[in-house]
Amino acid sequence: MSCSALRYAREVEEFLAEKESLGEILTGSSVCSGDLVFYGVHALEQLYVCVGGGVESVRNVGEEGRDIVVVTMRDGRRFVLTVYRNIHYLFHMSLYGTRGWREVRVEDSDYFCSNMLRAFLRMVETMQPPFPPEETLEIVKTLILARRSAENGGVVFHL
Repeated sequence: MSCSALRYAREVEEFLAEKESLGEILTGSSVCSGDLVFYGVHALEQLYVCVGGGVESVRNVGEEGRDIVVVTMRDGRRFVLTVYRNIHYLFHMSLYGTRGWREVRVEDSDYFCSNMLRAFLRMVETMQPPFPPEETLEIVKTLILARRSAENGGVVFHL
């Protein structure tokens, strides 16, 4: 099991419980501090859990330490992942749908860490992963391609 503990955040669970009230989620953004590959996983994984997978391409219009990544899904939706090394510690997401919008600010680290550990223990006991490993692979691949896009200055497609 490899994941960001933010997958198990109380605030993400609360959002998922009311997600349907937004209608179809069309776009949004997820922001965190730190390095794109090592900390961006948290912002991307919380977004991924809320909007689903299916990344088609990424384009990093930022630069090292100030990454702004446009993530285009196969269904045409676009989301923005912002990872700035020097902003204050935060995990923030805004999602916009056909019937409303929601802000998600993850702040309860005790909850998401202990909740992730419970999921890990269930996996060990049942020998069943809590989510498909393909999700982790897509998330990590997206971050690596976002770094490559910053280096190349263009769109990078998932293959």
